[in-house]
Amino acid sequence: LRHNPNFAFSDTVQNCPEPAQNYLLRGGAGAARIFPISQNITTADSHAGTFSAACGVYVWQGGNLTPEFFGSVFSCDPTGNLIHVDRLESRGASFAAVPLLNGTEFLASRDDWFRPVFLTSGPDGALYVCDMTRKVIEHPDYLPEEVRKHTDFESGRGLGRIWRVVRKKGASAPAVIPAQQTTEQWIARLGSMNAWERQTAFRKLVEQQPVSFAEPLTSAFERGLRPDTVVSLMRLAKYTDSLQEPLLLRALRHRDPEVREVALAMLPATVGAELKIAVHSLAKDIDPKVRFHC
Repeated sequence: LRHNPNFAFSDTVQNCPEPAQNYLLRGGAGAARIFPISQNITTADSHAGTFSAACGVYVWQGGNLTPEFFGSVFSCDPTGNLIHVDRLESRGASFAAVPLLNGTEFLASRDDWFRPVFLTSGPDGALYVCDMTRKVIEHPDYLPEEVRKHTDFESGRGLGRIWRVVRKKGASAPAVIPAQQTTEQWIARLGSMNAWERQTAFRKLVEQQPVSFAEPLTSAFERGLRPDTVVSLMRLAKYTDSLQEPLLLRALRHRDPEVREVALAMLPATVGAELKIAVHSLAKDIDPKVRFHC
């Protein structure tokens, strides 16, 4: 926006997904639609049927859920005792979030004490849910003083549950990683379909701090590896100062727009003439996200 002070705009933040209008709230402001099945009654009843405590947002990047969840976004709502899931769809230079399930939730409970607040994946490729497990999650400030005297804010304070969610059939074996791995073996694990295994490999490669990732990245370009694997190697090369101009040029000319987009974001403050030409050519790229980064 600083680059073009004459550009007319209204919002610098995009709601994803778009909020449903709520006439019970001042100004009609709302939140995304959800479908709780519990009987909780709270001071957030004006938010009934919409998010009121969204948290634990987690992008599913592969593991032992069914294929349609890959790349989808999970969000907890402890007030509604549920976990919602959206599909991300490209819209211009950004995304739109569209409910993946029609009129229902990925996980919803009739247990009023079910309070999911955090999500992650594990070595077995399952989705793990951190459940706060509280009778009441109201903040006292939102309750009248007289009501506070009769409200149990303590029940569940010493409790908590972890839920493991995995598909019923066709689950792959858990990732088993020997204690001793070479740099080449860790790099090979960057191509795993198990998100936990990829993230662990990336972390171990950062901790080992090899001298250069130029050769593995060059090999990834030549072998046509998946875009996410190429991007991981680009980030490692950037971290170890081995993402030099020839590699950046290959990334800017890559067939996958995700790689070109990340390459633009990784450009140094000053670049050579050949890189400048490549960047200028991407201003007319077919992909709007790539053009946005120009």
